[in-house]
This record gives sequence, C-alpha cells and structure tokens, in this order.
Amino acid sequence: MNGFLLLLLIAIGIFFLIVWLFKWLWNITMPDLFKLTQIKFWQAFRLILIVSILFCGFKLSRSGNALFQPSSAKPKLLLSGTVKDAKTEKPIEGAKVSDDKYGPKPYRSAVTDSEGNYIYLTWTEEHIIIATAPNYKPKRKGLTTNLLQTDREKIIDFDLEPE
Repeated sequence: MNGFLLLLLIAIGIFFLIVWLFKWLWNITMPDLFKLTQIKFWQAFRLILIVSILFCGFKLSRSGNALFQPSSAKPKLLLSGTVKDAKTEKPIEGAKVSDDKYGPKPYRSAVTDSEGNYIYLTWTEEHIIIATAPNYKPKRKGLTTNLLQTDREKIIDFDLEPE
C-alpha cells in the first residue's frame, strides 16, 4: 500500500508542477504579446482542462495517453491502396503497409496481394503510414483526414524505389 500512496503523491506533485509551469509561462508571455491579464493557478488548471477536452476529447487510449496515441478504442478508418515498383510500375506482392509506430502494439498493418493491393483498419487521427518490402527502400506517407475526422475510407498508394 505504501508504494501506491507514494505513486499517488508523485502524480499529484507532477500535476501541480504542470499547472504551475503553464501558469508561469502564460504570465511571462501572454500579457506582453497579446495584452492579456495574468492568470491564477486554478485558472491555469481550467485552461488546461478546456484544451484537453477540445483537442483530445474525453476518450483516452489504452495506454491512457491521449496526446500521443489514438483516442478511439477501435480503428474506424478503412485504409487501402497499392504498392508498386517505382521504376517498372509493376505491383509488389508481399509488401507490408503499416501504421508507423502509432497506436498500441502490434501496429495495424496489411500485406499486399499479388496485384499489390492492401487494405486494413486504422485510426482517423493523422499519423504516418509506412510501406516496406524486401530489396526496396521503405517509404513513409502522412495520413491526413478532414478536420472533424469523419472520413471512413482513405486511399494511399506507394511507389517503392529498389535498393
């Protein structure tokens, strides 16, 4: 029980430190730049809370870190496309297309069929998609969605350069 209590005290201390740091940064920056008034500790706390709700929503990822992980529990975006050889334009069979270090492990992925096609479910938040294949240089592309993240399907094609 002592370990839990110590962990709880450390978490509370970090919370107060983050709010105090935000307040301090606000008070040394915003009044000079934008002629805004200085804020107090609990005003800083409420601003952090508002920003968290606006940008992260109420949902937390499985790891509990909504800033760096997908906020939705289940992937809802159907990602598909083709992987081809950049020089011959022939499809590459057996290429792997995946979320590049995004979301819980194992990362979402698919392997291309004989026509170079792939399809898998991923999250609607913007992140990097990587295509790899033996004897080819890996290629990364950004997955972008509309502002409200209401896209349900997206197509990303890859042209891989031979090594």
